[in-house]
Parts: sequence; C-alpha cells; structure tokens
Amino acid sequence: MFNYNFQIDFIPAVVLVVFLIKDWNRLKFSPVIIMFKYNLLALISVLSFEMLIIIISYFPSMHSVYLLRLFVLCFFISVALFYMFWGFFIFSYIKRIEARQNYKKQSWIVTLSTCAIILMFLINVYLGFIYYIDDAGHYQQGVGYNIFFLIFALYSYSFSIYGLIYSRKLIKGSYQKKGLHFFFYLSVIMNTINNIQFMYHNQFSPWVLNCLFMLILFFFLQRENVIMDVLTGIGNRKNFEELMATKFAEKDLKSVWYLVLIDIDNFKDMNTKHGHDIGDKVIIRTSHALLKYFTLESSSVFRFGGDEFAIIYNENDITLLNSNLYELRKELSKLINYSNNENIKIEISSSVVDYQFGRYSSPKAMVHKAIELLLVEKRSK
Repeated sequence: MFNYNFQIDFIPAVVLVVFLIKDWNRLKFSPVIIMFKYNLLALISVLSFEMLIIIISYFPSMHSVYLLRLFVLCFFISVALFYMFWGFFIFSYIKRIEARQNYKKQSWIVTLSTCAIILMFLINVYLGFIYYIDDAGHYQQGVGYNIFFLIFALYSYSFSIYGLIYSRKLIKGSYQKKGLHFFFYLSVIMNTINNIQFMYHNQFSPWVLNCLFMLILFFFLQRENVIMDVLTGIGNRKNFEELMATKFAEKDLKSVWYLVLIDIDNFKDMNTKHGHDIGDKVIIRTSHALLKYFTLESSSVFRFGGDEFAIIYNENDITLLNSNLYELRKELSKLINYSNNENIKIEISSSVVDYQFGRYSSPKAMVHKAIELLLVEKRSK
C-alpha cells in the first residue's frame, strides 16, 4: 500500500473546494489574483490526486498498481505545477508593486525549470531513480531520491527567498507594505515543512498547512484590495488618509516631511478623444513612473482620485524632491504609442507642501493647502 499519511488532507480539500465555489467570482481579475487562483487550483489538484492514491492503494490487483503509478506521477507533476504558479504569483505581485521589465524573462526561467522537473518525473517512470512502485503497490525511494529532492527544495525556496529579499529592500519607511515581510517569511516556513515531508514522507502531511497558508494569502490580498488601488496597485485614498493620520499622530517636534499632489493635465480631453482604455493605460504608466522616482524606501505613493496622485515624501531633502519631480516630468513627456494610431505624451501639474509640527491643525488642512497650490499651477498654464 502507498505509505503516505494523506487521510488528514480530506478536510482541507473540502474546505478549499467550498471556498472556491463561494468566493471565486468575488476575486478581482488582476494578474496577481489570477495567479492566486492558479495556485489554489494546483493545490486542489494535489489534494485530489492524494485522495485517489489512497483509494486506489487499497486495491491490490495488478490493474490498480498501474493506475497507482499513474496517479502518483500526476501527484508529483501537480506539486511541481503548484510551485511554478507560486513563483508566477510572487513575480506578478512584485511587478504590481513597481514596474519590472524582466518579469517575462523570469517567468520563462520558472516555466523551463518546471518543465525540466516534470520531464525528470516522466523519465523516472522507466528508470525509477527517484521513486518507484513495485508490483505489490508499495512505494519505494530510488537511489537518486534525496539528491533530486534537495534540488527540488532549492527550486521551491528560490521563489520565496527572492520575494523575501525584495520585501526587505522595500519595507523600510513603507507603511503600505508592513505585512509583506511577514508574508514571505510565512512562505519560507511553508516550503520548509513541505520539503521535510518529501524527505521523511511517513511522518505527517504538509498540505493542511498549505491550505491554511492559501487562506491566509486570500485574506492578505483581500485586505490589500481595501487599501490598494485595483487599477495601479499603489495605495488608494483610504490608505493615504490612514497614513496621514498616523504621521500627524506621531507629533514629532523635529519631523519634516513633504506632501506632493500631482494631477495629469487635460486628462478628461484625453479620455474623450482616445477612450477610457487609453486613459487607464495613461494612469498606470503614471503610477509606474511615480514608483520609479519615489521608491517605497523614501516615499509612499497613492492614487488620490481619478487622475490625481499623492506622495508622502519622508526625507527632509527638498532638492532631491524637486530633482525627482523634474525627472518624473521628463519621463512622462516621452511620446508613447498607446492606441496604435497616435503618440501621446503625459504632462502633469504638481504642488508641494512641507510638514512641520504645529503648522497645520489637521491632515485635512494640509491636503487643502496642497490642493490650493495645485489649482494655482493648473490655472497658470
């Protein structure tokens, strides 16, 4: 009989199926959520194959042994696909945080690596160097089992470690991404338990933790959808107001930081002339440019509303701030062909106000002052 202890996985399998049926349509169709769905489907396929392995392993006939070998192969392929989609999820998630030009290249590396692993499982059916199932239906480790799964463990760790390194780079000074660091630590723990399961396969089953982790991931994304703008992936108005309230509550007598408001010039005319799809692309490009020059290490970037953006600049360096605004204008003024028939350049207006303790009675008063200065610049044009 196949000797994995899988019976406990029946409960999380049912929970995930119910979860999918209930909440599938509520998940927004952003690239990140689509990758999350694929992760969930891959995990459910792993659990389904486990259930089938349990059932088939109770029938000792020669015919059922062949089926058992087939389903065990499908099980390991599903595990490989689960990690592939996990890598896709991390890369697409990072791509949403800021513009990443090498996303497609990374995805191809993950895809080719997964294909190589799946090919090794297929070859193993004939050679049995990783695992094999004898004629009695007993699962046995091959001579290359430990070496192969050491490579597989490094493969699975690489995605979470990549995300963890990236989150460490961005976490400083960012109120938006406080949960990101914990999220990737949790993923490393998940991979550790999974890999222990492969090395000591009859001790416990890891997929209960996987299911729990996917549910935690779902709530993490749902919370992020509350505070993040769906179109651009940057902070929304609610997130902006929460951070402004937090910074005012600090009451640091020596603290100096800046609020920047940015508005896209003639955006309504652009929408009327080119359509809302082009308008959305203009807003997305503007948000990516903002993240390029106002990184999360020094700033927090938000979509204030419509075609307006807000930046909370935490550094006390007005020269660098003005330099970043100049580079931002220069970047956005480049002609880009969005609609395949006309090149479009983006022009912006901006205002900057500085915070010093006692200067403004409330966050609302500071925002109101920034809006006044923004309207003055727009009228001057």
